[in-house]
Amino acid sequence: MYPTKSKEEPWKEVKLGRLFKKNDLLPFSENSNFITKSTYVAHLGEAKDLFPKFEYGVESLKNLVFLNDGGPWIWKWVESSFPNSVQILDYYHAKEHLCEFAKNYFKEEEQRKKWVEWQYGTLLERTPEEAVEEIRSLPHQDKT
Repeated sequence: MYPTKSKEEPWKEVKLGRLFKKNDLLPFSENSNFITKSTYVAHLGEAKDLFPKFEYGVESLKNLVFLNDGGPWIWKWVESSFPNSVQILDYYHAKEHLCEFAKNYFKEEEQRKKWVEWQYGTLLERTPEEAVEEIRSLPHQDKT
């Protein structure tokens, strides 16, 4: 997002994507890599106008993996345009969704904090499926 001088539209959102190939990754440390070469695709305006720019960059690639923030418009576009690809929710936004869930589920703050910290570890050290399973195993709460 960047600020504008307009009162009607004080902020505008820039959509941004980064493209790179697996062989452009170099090991950096035990749990991370360094990207040696990549291409950025950016667009100021409607998401629908970003798609052709992005598709041009990936049209010749195979085994696509999309790491994104979980915006429904992104997931729908990837599903329809690249049905054989893999989609991954990035860690930051996964944490954000966990916190939102915990706020609604756990009434006691200390219990909520403890559960969220445990889930962060589950996401990093185990699998996202295990985090989802732990959520599903929580007792159902009646909201009445």
